[in-house]
Amino acid sequence: MLRGSKVYLSEYSKDELKLVKDLINDWDIQEYLNPDTIIPLTYEDELEWFESNRKHIEKDYSFAIRTIEDNIYLGGCGYRNVNYKNRTCYIGIMISNKEFQNKGYGSEALDLLINYIFYEMNLRKIILMVFSNNERAIHVYKKLGFHIEGTLKEQVFRNGKYIDEHIMAKFVDREASALLN
Repeated sequence: MLRGSKVYLSEYSKDELKLVKDLINDWDIQEYLNPDTIIPLTYEDELEWFESNRKHIEKDYSFAIRTIEDNIYLGGCGYRNVNYKNRTCYIGIMISNKEFQNKGYGSEALDLLINYIFYEMNLRKIILMVFSNNERAIHVYKKLGFHIEGTLKEQVFRNGKYIDEHIMAKFVDREASALLN
């Protein structure tokens, strides 16, 4: 289990899929998460996702984010499109339980995920995509060492207008990595 001072990352439980569905179907969550047309997810959609989550863990996996204190589900984070030849992957995160947003839970969860990817999976570069109007997320990513590598102009149509999407990346800390090898 990946554990910090406030949160830990664990497997998803089939018993909580209704809660996951209810939280992720919130427009405010989907607005920054999904570049496609937003439609409500069903329990069956979540069940299909849950069952596929463990099929290709070497390439794609999502962790549940939970509070250490009360074991409350906050959201999820994970990696996808792992490329072992180039030692890269993409990541994503969401704190879908609004009660826990803007309190450092997401930053800590993301830091746990980054360390896992760099120092357990032995990857060297993490990439993420973020909408340019998601200033809160961009601030957190920069604080954790991500840099904008490029911008896809007017990439996403949302709320009647086109917005840019940034490609951000972080490389493994080579000095820290050398100490581990």
